[in-house]
Amino acid sequence: MVRLGRMVETIGLHHFLRGITDPQASLAVEMRGPQAIEEALQALETYCSLKDYSGNCTRVRSVQPSTPEKGQKYVTESRLQEFGKISPPALADGLTG
Repeated sequence: MVRLGRMVETIGLHHFLRGITDPQASLAVEMRGPQAIEEALQALETYCSLKDYSGNCTRVRSVQPSTPEKGQKYVTESRLQEFGKISPPALADGLTG
């Protein structure tokens, strides 16, 4: 039974690797030599996040802090503590009313 489970895992891994449509991603994952689908998935997620990061890093724009408009307040630690003291029913009433 153990051999059957390993065979199913191997076949699933093979199909997972063949299902990756990006040739560079497929190569990057296969070069890691994953032995299980979880390892292949982790390698693919790492590759995609690094690819996204390196592809978007030149498009980052500068953001300046803004001052709150009339009626708006900054979130401070004391305001968060006040918010934590509100009971859930009172919070729901404040949101719906």
